[in-house]
Amino acid sequence: MPSATNPSIQPSSRVARRDAIVFTEFDDTVVMMDPAIGRYYELNATGAKIWTLIESAPRVAEVCQRLVVENEVAADTCGDEVRAFMDTLCRLRVIRILPRDDPKGSDGNETHGGSLALSTSGTAATPRQGKESGATLAWTTPDVRVMDTRRIASTVQPYDTYIPESPSYQWDVQS
Repeated sequence: MPSATNPSIQPSSRVARRDAIVFTEFDDTVVMMDPAIGRYYELNATGAKIWTLIESAPRVAEVCQRLVVENEVAADTCGDEVRAFMDTLCRLRVIRILPRDDPKGSDGNETHGGSLALSTSGTAATPRQGKESGATLAWTTPDVRVMDTRRIASTVQPYDTYIPESPSYQWDVQS
């Protein structure tokens, strides 16, 4: 059951990225970091697509509508999985639910407050097609992997252990 501090994500909810999250795209994934708490996150390809789509703070239903057009997934499956994924991101404090009719998030930062570009038929204006077949993409459940920097630091050996023993070099210094 959702708590008062983390209401359940609904199709009509508007969500936005938290400004404190630093991220980069890497292949088909997104790698993110919350420097305030020292935690890294990795989104799979579907999660990365959702991350891209929520840049403009759309309603969850708009994100799902776009994903259904671009992927081989039933609308109800997409909706359930996207809301569960966003609920997880909200609990991790990576995204936030915006108040209704409020162009500013709870942190006071202006959001784009827009919606996703849809054509008049209600489908995405430019759906991403499969590379060769022209078919929509296969659906993968969106997922986030969480890594604590303390855990990462404990698995990394000191710098000098990565340098192999090298022969001595003599430098030819010209006078």
